[in-house]
Amino acid sequence: MIMLSFLGFFASKAESKLGLLTFSVLSAILMANVVIFTIMVSFGSKMLENNFSTKCFEVMPYFHKTYFAEFGCPNKYTQVHTSAEDLSCPKEQIGGVWESYIGINVEEQGEYFGCLNQ
Repeated sequence: MIMLSFLGFFASKAESKLGLLTFSVLSAILMANVVIFTIMVSFGSKMLENNFSTKCFEVMPYFHKTYFAEFGCPNKYTQVHTSAEDLSCPKEQIGGVWESYIGINVEEQGEYFGCLNQ
């Protein structure tokens, strides 16, 4: 966009027909890319929203626990334990607890599992 702006400025300053034509074509291509990008972002957000409603337990582990606090869910996990077998929730609701280890060396990390909060 910046390079296109410079092209348009210098083409208009020099009153170059070829430069202005190039600027117009490239501007049209850029606008088409913006429209395509906007459609893709809108489609992607709808897919994410659909995944949240239908496949909550598949999507939920990928988001940080503070993300759900914005929606009124203070706890991402209902139970946390070092062994998945010791949890009382169904297997599809179990996720790895990773948020506690951000910024900690791998050697110092433990392995925790949690029941995802519906």
